[in-house]
Parts: sequence; structure tokens; C-alpha cells
Amino acid sequence: MENFHLHSMIKMNSTVSLLFGIFLTVIGSIFMAIANTFMKLGLSDSKKKKYMFTNYSCDMKWYIGFIVYCFGSFLHIIALGFAPASTLAPMNSFGLIANAIVANIYLNEKLGKIELISTFGIFFGISICACASFLCETEKVHFNPIHIIESWKNPWYIFYIFVSIFLSFFTLIYLNHEENKIISENEEIYAAKRYVELNVMDEKKPETEDENISSLINSKNITDSANVYPKTIGLAYGFLAGLIGSQCVLEIKEIVAFLHIGLNNKHIYRTPLPHLCFVFLVISIYLQIHFLNVGLTRGEATLVVPTYYVFWTFFGTLGGLVKFNEIENFNFNSIILFLAGFLLTVLFISILAVQEITFLRKYVDKEVPDLPLENLDIHTQVLQNKKLSKQVILNMGLFPVSLLGTTVGRKKFRPLYERFRRTRSILSDTHIGDQHCEYSIDNNIYNAYTLPYDIYNTNTDTFSTKKKKYRHTEPRIENTYIF
Repeated sequence: MENFHLHSMIKMNSTVSLLFGIFLTVIGSIFMAIANTFMKLGLSDSKKKKYMFTNYSCDMKWYIGFIVYCFGSFLHIIALGFAPASTLAPMNSFGLIANAIVANIYLNEKLGKIELISTFGIFFGISICACASFLCETEKVHFNPIHIIESWKNPWYIFYIFVSIFLSFFTLIYLNHEENKIISENEEIYAAKRYVELNVMDEKKPETEDENISSLINSKNITDSANVYPKTIGLAYGFLAGLIGSQCVLEIKEIVAFLHIGLNNKHIYRTPLPHLCFVFLVISIYLQIHFLNVGLTRGEATLVVPTYYVFWTFFGTLGGLVKFNEIENFNFNSIILFLAGFLLTVLFISILAVQEITFLRKYVDKEVPDLPLENLDIHTQVLQNKKLSKQVILNMGLFPVSLLGTTVGRKKFRPLYERFRRTRSILSDTHIGDQHCEYSIDNNIYNAYTLPYDIYNTNTDTFSTKKKKYRHTEPRIENTYIF
């Protein structure tokens, strides 16, 4: 064990090492694409299987996909020990190509002209980046754990860290300002909406049907105008998730260097630096997932996800060049070629990412129809919630987990009874119990878990067990609770 060394066991020159790192990255991306497909296939199980293990089958496919995804991510981590991080960051976009191919095979996704052009564009771009890496001074391209650990002393990397922190705080300040402004506007809209509703409910004189309809339409327009976020909010969250998520690549490579040195020197683990790197890695993964999911709830996935992909690739490449002094291995020709390939890759990443989210939305809409809640019973709503609450992992980054419902644009997929459960009184919890019922507003019947069974039941003419008649002699609005 003391004589164990990665390059002594697998003897290879710098060119072969670079090729092996790229090969591991490509294979890992293929496994991650297969994992994403397994997770998506779990949606259609409930239609094809009707026996008691249906939900178990869906969960098993998700777990299988997650295990395969972890294996692909592990291959990406190993690849960082053979090739520069600046070279492998654009190579991660091969996951989009693999996802398009695997989805075409298993999910019957038809590759259109845009998908084919974007696929070849990404492949051409990462090929140019790989060629630029081969034009470097290959005798200097090797895995040196000592230089990696000492990267914290690099003034350019310190400057890069300060710029990243400044951009992160500036983005957070901007988001806080914009969201506070939106919240204030929504509070005013909500107050106006409640004022309109109370006026309608407290009106004593009978209104005509046209006036009722017009007032309800106005109230609906007020409701629809609330909770509208500008596109810049989603773009800002995607930028923030990409910036923070790209640091995971740098921290993983540094942790690999510590593990490499720890094979021969156990005392390295007594220093605080490896433990700090692990803490930074965990924080980066958590913040990446957090800001990505918040961005998906605030904006469109067709804007948030491409922004996340592009800036994850950009800052991952830039961080590798600065942190590990990989720029020193580039000559003028390789720099020009690398920039051309990188820009081409980033361009087609954004296009193919939009197509990926668009197809995912179509696939989910096919398996889980987006029907109005009033047309669904409680059981169907619960089934929809279970499907849309499944987690999906995107094709780039380290565990960018998101809820399927928010990724495909279903911002409000909580079942009806869960929304009413938040407003239940102590009396309904203790005395009435968790009973199913129906309540009516304007002759429309709605299901809920909040009132006794026989209130506003259209199948009976009684209000209680005492057989008291309760009939409507003229159309009017029922006195009901407003939730």
C-alpha cells in the first residue's frame, strides 16, 4: 500500500492519460443519461401494471436509475485524476448527446432537425476542445497532487474566488430586491382580490347572473396577475446554481489529490484543509440543488436549465484553468482553438437543453395529463401528486436534483385535500374527524377533507340526521368558508 501510486499501476504518458480521462467522462455521461431515462420510465408503470406492486415498481426504477447515476458520477470523479478539469468540463456536455440518443431509443423521442444539428454541434465543439488539449505541452500535463493542494496559494485563484463571491452576493442582493418588490405587489393584489370577494359575498340585494359572472371574471383576472416573476429571476437563479455547482468539480479534484497523498502519508488527514474541502463540497452541492429548484419554481425550466448548464460549463472550465495553473500548458494556437470549441459547445448546449426540457414536458403531459382540479376526484389528484413529486436529476453537474412537477412547469400540483388541510379548525380535527365531504359554490360541487360527510351532499335533501329540509328557492351564493 505504501508503494501504491495511480500512474505506477497504470503506466501511461500524458497523451494517453488525457485520452483515458476523456473516455471515462464520456462513459460516465452515457450511464447518467441511462439513469435519467430509468427515472422517467417510472411514470408509465402505473398505467401498464395494475397489481399491488405498482408503486414498488416505480420506486425500484427510480432507485436503479439513481444507482446508475452515482456510478456515472463516480467515473467522472476518476477521470479528474487523468485529465485537466478545464478539458473535462466541456466534455460533460456529452451527457446531453447521450440523453438525446437514449431517449430516442427508450422513450420514443423523435430527433428533429434542431436536435440533430445541436447534437453534432456539441460533438464538434467538444472535439475541438479535446484537440486543443492535445496541442498543449503534453509533457507538463500530469496529475500532481502537491501542486493541486498548493493551489490555495495561487493569487489568480484567490482573485477568482473573490470574483465568484462578489457575483454570488450581487446576484442574491438583486434577487432579494426583485422578490421583495414582487411580494409587495402581490400583497396589494391579494388585498384587492379579498375586497372584491367580500363585497360579492356581503351583497344583500340579489344580483343578476351576468353581474355575478363579470365579478367572478374580474376576481379571476386579479388572481391570475399575482405571483408572476420576470424572466430575469429564473436566469439569475440558473446563473447562481451554475456558478456554485461548478465549484464541485474543483473541490472533487482537490479531494482526490488529498486521497492520493493520504495513501502514503496518513498525517495529511490531521490537517484541516482536506476536511474544509469536504465541507465546501457538501455546501456547494446543497446550494446548487437549492438555487436550481428555487429557480425552477420562479421561472421557466427552458430558461433556468440552459442557463445553469452554460454557466456550470463556463465556470468549471475557468476555475480549472486558474486553480490548477492549467493555462500554463496552453500555447497560443491551443488557446484560440479551445476558445472556438468552447463557444461552439456553449451555444449548442443552450439549444439542446431547451429541447430536452420541452420533450420532458411533453412526455410528462402525456403520462400525467394536466387536467383542471375540479375535473379530478381525490384519488386521481393523489396519484398525480405522487407522479409529479418524483425527483429527476439533470444531465450536467453533481446531483442537480429537482422535483419533476416544477421542472415541467407544474407549479401547483398539490392535491386539493392537502391545500384545505392547512385551514382546518381544531373542531374539524377532533370532533368531525377526517371525513370526506362535498361543498358547493354557485352549484359547482367540490371535494374536500374539511367538513362533515352530509353537508351540501347533492344526493340527499337533509342537512343532518334530524331530517330538516334545506332547499333553495332561488339561485344564490352559498355561505361557505373562503380558503
